[in-house]
Amino acid sequence: MAPVSINELPENILLEVFTHVPARQLLLRCRLVCSLWRDLIDLVTLWKRKCLREGFITEDGDQPVADWKIFYFLHSLHRNLLRNPCAEEDMASWQIDSNGGDRWKVESLPGDHGTDFPDSRVKKYFVTSFGMCLKSQLVDLKAEGYGEELLDTFRPDIVVKDWFAARADCGCTYHIRVQLASADYIVLASFEPPPVTIDQWNNAKWTEVSYTFSDYPPGVRHILFQHGGKDTQFWAGWYGPRVTNSSIVISPKMTRNLAPCTALPETTEGAGVPRLQGTPESLGSYQHCRLPASSTREAEPMDPSWLGHPGDLTSPRHHFRNWWVKTPPPRPLLRATTELAVPGHGPTLLSVLGAQAE
Repeated sequence: MAPVSINELPENILLEVFTHVPARQLLLRCRLVCSLWRDLIDLVTLWKRKCLREGFITEDGDQPVADWKIFYFLHSLHRNLLRNPCAEEDMASWQIDSNGGDRWKVESLPGDHGTDFPDSRVKKYFVTSFGMCLKSQLVDLKAEGYGEELLDTFRPDIVVKDWFAARADCGCTYHIRVQLASADYIVLASFEPPPVTIDQWNNAKWTEVSYTFSDYPPGVRHILFQHGGKDTQFWAGWYGPRVTNSSIVISPKMTRNLAPCTALPETTEGAGVPRLQGTPESLGSYQHCRLPASSTREAEPMDPSWLGHPGDLTSPRHHFRNWWVKTPPPRPLLRATTELAVPGHGPTLLSVLGAQAE
């Protein structure tokens, strides 16, 4: 029998074979073999099949997806980018920015005068004291597998969540700050709501804070997350807010591609400053607190006057890890002026994406 070329196989058979090939090999090697393979690998059908095979979608799912290839890669990378979010490794992976009072401590749920956490898999929490306690993590998106072109071209939503609770017998204040920064540590977008104050003799319920960065400027390479607080009674021990189950996730859901951002004048006073929905007093009784849609600000160079502590800037990475940049005065909002459906993507983009997956 004469040998048969693989290209003589029916296209649906080739597609089935490609479904089992790692995505990186498809884009960096298989796609370069010939025009037939290139065209098959660029088909939406292939990437929908791969999503189905990996369990990213179900057969009866009907969610709108603008680009199945990008959707696949974002799903492949989808995970919590914060390490040790539930205190299972004590204080490992966290940078201690403030350690007031009797310092940070790890306790087991539910804790004295506390309540059970909604998710039974969470067993521990971090607790603060009578002096300000703050801790942070700096996420390097490139090191986590997110290529520059993927972030700048598609700008997927960045979803930040945190959980906090007070002791029933002591009041406290809770703080959270999240900043998106460039490779040079320029702050491109910031979320810092007013501190939440919970009165003494509260119900000690756990509250979820959820915030989504959307339509942010291109150039995001780092995410800085900081939270903490202190008690309001100034009691020795650990009576401040309890925090756990924090997360930063790059959303795989994509229904559109964004045009480049253009600076526009603000139309509403204070529109660039996110605010909690509900008063601090009532917030403590909510099991879930969702914050308003995100806004972005014009990029600003890092100025020593914005730092929480004095010091030179000869080592930006060191100082940015230890001293959080204060939010500069409000600037004109950055908004996308139009929605743009990007057609087929060239090998350059595919190479960047392929290098990040599997």
